[in-house]
This record gives sequence, C-alpha cells and structure tokens, in this order.
Amino acid sequence: MVIDVKLTPVQTRIMGQLIGGLPALKTTLHSCLNDDMTDLSTVNAHIYILRKKLRPKGYDIVCHNGRGERKSQYQLVRLLAGAVE
Repeated sequence: MVIDVKLTPVQTRIMGQLIGGLPALKTTLHSCLNDDMTDLSTVNAHIYILRKKLRPKGYDIVCHNGRGERKSQYQLVRLLAGAVE
C-alpha cells in the first residue's frame, strides 16, 4: 500500500508500524520517536498530524482504547468514498 503524502522521518517510522493494517500498541509507536525519554502522550501529537495528512487521501488512524494508556492501539484504515468527498 502506497500513500502519497510527505512525511517526516518519525512519521515514516510510525506509518511503517501501521501500514499493514493491524493495530499497533501505543508503546510500539512510542519506540518510533527519536527520544525514549518523551512522555507516552507525545504519540498523540504525531497521530494528530498524521491524521490531518491522511484524511484527504482517504485514510485515517483509529484508536482502540484498552485499559490504561499503555494498552491503547492505533490502526490505519481506509475510508469509504462518501466519507472523503
């Protein structure tokens, strides 16, 4: 799957985890950041920016909330045609 959007190196690593369509744990996505000392909530900011880039292309990232922030999972999904237009 190729999505034509301009990504930063961190966003590219995050998309590498999500591109298969399977859910990825927030802790897994956190490991894609340049600094392991950053707060886990930093992933939220990267996901927010990625969503803004992906939605016009017909994709989105959904969150499946588990028990506790460490159990949250993110998944790349394809939007239906009517949702994008």
